[in-house]
Amino acid sequence: MTEEIRAIIEKNLPAQVGTVLNEVLQQGEKDAAELKATVIAYDDARKEIEKHLIKIEEYRQFDKRNSELGARENVVAEKERNQKVFEAEIKATESEKRATELAGFVGMVFKSPVYRTSVFGSQSVASGQYGTLQQPFNTNVEKHED
Repeated sequence: MTEEIRAIIEKNLPAQVGTVLNEVLQQGEKDAAELKATVIAYDDARKEIEKHLIKIEEYRQFDKRNSELGARENVVAEKERNQKVFEAEIKATESEKRATELAGFVGMVFKSPVYRTSVFGSQSVASGQYGTLQQPFNTNVEKHED
């Protein structure tokens, strides 16, 4: 089409006007080519931006999931910590009960006269006003089997 226009300009207009119009026409063609390249570059850039926006949205979803996961992990960690404290309290309570029971049992065993005569080999016997005397072990003491 531009060739047709040039041909018409060369036929109908003087040479000086023809060259000016020819230059303007060439500049217009150059500008049109630049505009076309710019539009293509713009479309490519827009497509690239859309890709990046999609990636950004995916990353936002990952961040949201990760933050929710972190919150759930914190809740689980707190529950585990509370469970360990509860177990430690139960163990401490049971240990105190066992210690009390063992102390009572040991107290009963050491107060038993049968245990004293069989372990120590003699009995303490009161001897008037100056205390106790140790008598040899009585071999006739009956053994108690429990």
